[in-house]
Amino acid sequence: MSEKKKAGIIGSGIAGLAMAVRLAAKGYEVTVFEASDRVGGKLHEFWDGPYRFDFGPSLFTMPHLVEELFELQKVPLEPNFEYHSLPIICKYFWDDGTQTATFSDLQKTINTLAKDLGESPDKLEEHFSQSKKKYDLVGKTFLEHSLHRWKTWLTGSVANALLHLSQLDVFKTMHQANVKRFANPKTVQLFDRYATYNGSNPYKAPGLLNIIPHFEYGYGAHLPKKGMSQITQSIYQYAVNLGIKFELNSKVTAIDPLHSSKIKGLTLESGASYDFDVVVSNMDAYYTYQELLKDREKAAKLLKQERSSSALIFYWGINQLSAI
Repeated sequence: MSEKKKAGIIGSGIAGLAMAVRLAAKGYEVTVFEASDRVGGKLHEFWDGPYRFDFGPSLFTMPHLVEELFELQKVPLEPNFEYHSLPIICKYFWDDGTQTATFSDLQKTINTLAKDLGESPDKLEEHFSQSKKKYDLVGKTFLEHSLHRWKTWLTGSVANALLHLSQLDVFKTMHQANVKRFANPKTVQLFDRYATYNGSNPYKAPGLLNIIPHFEYGYGAHLPKKGMSQITQSIYQYAVNLGIKFELNSKVTAIDPLHSSKIKGLTLESGASYDFDVVVSNMDAYYTYQELLKDREKAAKLLKQERSSSALIFYWGINQLSAI
């Protein structure tokens, strides 16, 4: 019997955990190295006295991607991971007293925005329809394929998208596309904010990013029953059950090349080194090239790219009994 191939993964964020499960399903012996004393990366929880807070993402929009991981090994999703759909997705407030909300029920969302913001129901329906159409044309290409590989651009899906280029709003910004469609500046602001999903600026990002509302209204908005951190904790426990090894408090300081185009393994801060057939970095791309691969030229190119926008987040602990 041939020896199993070995894979080393740097970082136990959600992508690192998912990659570990996928490689294990392909027959690899997988080890995940994590610099901190916990798994989950940005998707974890913290406590302040009696209050528990999810740290990181706050909305769960594509549950089928978690389900897909469990299906790889024919493991039932429940009770390993449970979530529920949110009837109300977001509430919006303006300083002039205007309020509105969006719902998992798309028609209810259209009716509410039409009533509260004075928008044409037809224009709202058109916006959501165009968002879905954009996703149908290019969604899977952008989400599931590397745009850095030439073969991605030679696929039939890309060719089909190019035939419908005029419908993708690639030659105008999100803001320009929204201003053209909606009468109320508040509606424009509401849909412009979807650029923040990936840290973009709606005044610069292409109108193609109006694809993003479809993730909420096409797949729904959800919340794990034990909080967002249950996503990582459930996948972590699943990975442990599969025999995947986790080395916590194990900071990787170098990815070791065998020669220019092949990776040999990696080295830890402790000085220990490991050989792997496959090495995957779930670290920030700049840090990976600058510190682990020592590729200063590539790191410098990454640094020249425009930074994504930031957000100031407040965590409020509310006593539910006194709030009722």
